[in-house]
Amino acid sequence: MVAEELVDAERKEKIDEFVKQFSSFLGNRKATYVAGPITNGKRFMDWYQAKGQMLLNDKLQYSSLHYNDVVAPNLNIITKFANELRGNSHEPIIDPASFEHPFWTQNEYIYYWCSIITRYVKRIVFMDGWQYSKGCCFEYILGLTINLDLNTQSFQ
Repeated sequence: MVAEELVDAERKEKIDEFVKQFSSFLGNRKATYVAGPITNGKRFMDWYQAKGQMLLNDKLQYSSLHYNDVVAPNLNIITKFANELRGNSHEPIIDPASFEHPFWTQNEYIYYWCSIITRYVKRIVFMDGWQYSKGCCFEYILGLTINLDLNTQSFQ
């Protein structure tokens, strides 16, 4: 898997411990995974053009505003959509917005979620704007590679 190249062996081992916890929730069942932009995507592109590029010299303010203006709204939209799916489905729904590990890098998240998808997912639903997200692009390539059912938010 390409995502394995993003993280060193020591970090992989620690992240794999989190991955194993999913088996206690899912057992032998496979889930639907919701893929949506979190740290980047179209909202990030618009924000960066309007505000972010002016804050590059102030790392603290950049991080704070990036979280408030991009990450938090993206998390809310993913959670809302995942809850809608749960209301219309009898299968488990994996919502990446429900898991935050504040000290992980984006590459560690990509490795984590790609590991989850490989082991526990049968279908991925890509939210609108997924193609602007680095993580979603990894998830899409993985889904194609392991032959998962891939859908978009509009055609779930």
